[in-house]
Amino acid sequence: MKDFPVHFIEIIERKFQSQTEAFFESLDKQPVTSIRLNLQNSQKVDLTLAETVPWCAHGFFLADRPSFAMDPQFHGGAYYVQESSSMFIDYVVKQIKKELKTSLIVLDLCAAPGGKTTLLLDALDQNDVVVSNETIRARAQILKENVLKWGRSNCVVTHMDPNEFNKSKIQYDIILVDAPCSGEGMFRKDKNAISEWSIDNVNLCAARQQRILQDIIPCLKPGGFLIYSTCTFNDQENIDNVAFIGAKYGMDALRLEIPEAWGIEEVTKSDYYGYHFYPTKVRGEGLFCAVLKKKEGEVIKEGFHTNRSKLRSLEKSEISLVATFVNKDALSNLLIHENGDVYHYTSETLKRMHTFANDYRLVYSGTKCGNINKKLFIPDHALALSVLVSPDIPKLELTLAEALEFLRRSLASVDSTTKSWTIACYNGTQLGWFKNLGNRINNYLPTEYKLRM
Repeated sequence: MKDFPVHFIEIIERKFQSQTEAFFESLDKQPVTSIRLNLQNSQKVDLTLAETVPWCAHGFFLADRPSFAMDPQFHGGAYYVQESSSMFIDYVVKQIKKELKTSLIVLDLCAAPGGKTTLLLDALDQNDVVVSNETIRARAQILKENVLKWGRSNCVVTHMDPNEFNKSKIQYDIILVDAPCSGEGMFRKDKNAISEWSIDNVNLCAARQQRILQDIIPCLKPGGFLIYSTCTFNDQENIDNVAFIGAKYGMDALRLEIPEAWGIEEVTKSDYYGYHFYPTKVRGEGLFCAVLKKKEGEVIKEGFHTNRSKLRSLEKSEISLVATFVNKDALSNLLIHENGDVYHYTSETLKRMHTFANDYRLVYSGTKCGNINKKLFIPDHALALSVLVSPDIPKLELTLAEALEFLRRSLASVDSTTKSWTIACYNGTQLGWFKNLGNRINNYLPTEYKLRM
């Protein structure tokens, strides 16, 4: 305990009492490694999966920690490296969905780097829409990359402050606020977090969390659900905030059904419930989660914009250019930007795209299929990682060495007589485009995604 701040030790002693020593001993143990498979293409992942994460059927603990950067399937979006406790959101969303209709619109407010957004995309249906937001510009680009790798067309990535969402009439069935916090739950994984901790920072985080929640609750539909989570242990940032917000807005608590064997601890305050993950009891890091339901009331009618955005439907000549690369079943759900970029959207996302484009600061949306410049269509990297690719496009399976060279943009040629646009694959996972010219290839992997190891 000598390495921890005095005030933190006092918080833990009040919370754990006789179990305090066991708690600090757990922080000295090695953190576990876990991944969550991409349900779109995860069946081909060949990692040593020790056992399933109890609260997420497609999450797995690994027997050891491999070099993910040297696995081409990681770069192709076959799985996401995610802390196991965070996967609890999958279980939460599935409980909430029992009470809601289909065609949900969901906001992940503090989304970078993208673990919970990609989890939502698998937990929800294709006819649901996910808006994934990050306030910090640099982190928004990381979020975009991870969403792109997940290969879905029902997600919109935005870069906005929480209070900016109030300017639109868009309301959400579910809002996930994985709030910035003092990070006590990351002490085992990040020793620097210990030196950065202070009681003043706890107070600052708690106040900021309340402000974020108060900014975004007006955007929650009557009858909708707020999921609040942190990666910290203290009550001030957790159950105290839940009870404060719940009472202020007259929200009801949703008590979750959780098997006792999972080791998740329920806490209560003023008829509100929260759920703690402690490293003494679960195979994972610190997490707190609670769910509040907004009172029923009149739902604001969405006013869809139809003619003010820079997006439009494709003309027949443009569709014919795209059709070579895109599955014919997807051609009716395309929009083109005035700069020539072509995007695919699921039907429910397509309905709202003009509104999103007008009301929000977009970083990315749907699946970017490519760009039309006059009579030439250049396919985009995102299309190569999706299931939208035409079955007529050739795919070439590479060896591990070749796949890594492709990702380094240093693969000079391939063993193929097919001279055309081709998708490079490794173990069935699609990695990106190249154009085979016979004696050499042109590699279209974006420079920003180049492997530099």
